[in-house]
Amino acid sequence: MKRLIVLSAAWLSLCVIYIWVFIGWGNLFSLLPHEALMVFVALLVPIPVSAFFLWFSRVARSVEAISSQVGAHARQIDLVARNLNTMVEIARESRDAALADMKAQQLLSANMVRELAVIAEMRSAPPPVPVPSTSGSLEQMRALVEIINVALNDLSMTVTQVLVQLLNAVHGDKDKIQEFMAGLVEAYSVGDKNAFFRSFAKHLAEYPDTLVTVARGSPEVRRDLSKILREVEEIMSLVAGCEQNNLIRIVFEEGELWKLHKSLDVHFDRDGSPKAPEE
Repeated sequence: MKRLIVLSAAWLSLCVIYIWVFIGWGNLFSLLPHEALMVFVALLVPIPVSAFFLWFSRVARSVEAISSQVGAHARQIDLVARNLNTMVEIARESRDAALADMKAQQLLSANMVRELAVIAEMRSAPPPVPVPSTSGSLEQMRALVEIINVALNDLSMTVTQVLVQLLNAVHGDKDKIQEFMAGLVEAYSVGDKNAFFRSFAKHLAEYPDTLVTVARGSPEVRRDLSKILREVEEIMSLVAGCEQNNLIRIVFEEGELWKLHKSLDVHFDRDGSPKAPEE
């Protein structure tokens, strides 16, 4: 509005100066009616035309601003929709992965129970008559190795669950914990079958009180600790049944599992509950 008033005032001033210099006020009033009308039209028409153009430019700017806002809102809505789709996809993948892990763990546990039952039956049976052949002992060793591998896989999963709970209580940084666990998984996948046991024993030695506190407040952690203790004891019993020069006994005895069991036995009972402090 101010801009229109300034332009109108400037235009009228120029018109007054033009009449005063080139036409003269006396000559202006002596013009014929149609000539005077043309002069007044020439003087006054630019003002509404300027007002129209100013109004039109303001409307155009408003429309452009509204279009920009609508576009920005549309982009925000599109971004929110993509984020929601991504979250739904991540949740679906996490659910599928969790179900797959649960099924795998159940299958491993069932296989281990069946195999351990078979071994227990074999150990309770009377010893067979010695045969001058090594094929039987090799087959027995192979079967025992397979059983122990199944037990180690199941045990690694349980140790991983407790280790994540301990790291979360110590650090609380989920991204760092996920990165650390990814490193352990990679080490395990390339052949380091004791990666989880060694890491758990190391953190247990550094933060025993933290794990005790976590176990007191979580029945799931106590259940997992009890499972670890019982499964390690069963593996130790199987290894102890081998002869002194047996390769399985040489490899496993007094190894990472033995150290882990010794560390856990200091702080926890066989049911996974923390031991009472000694007076």
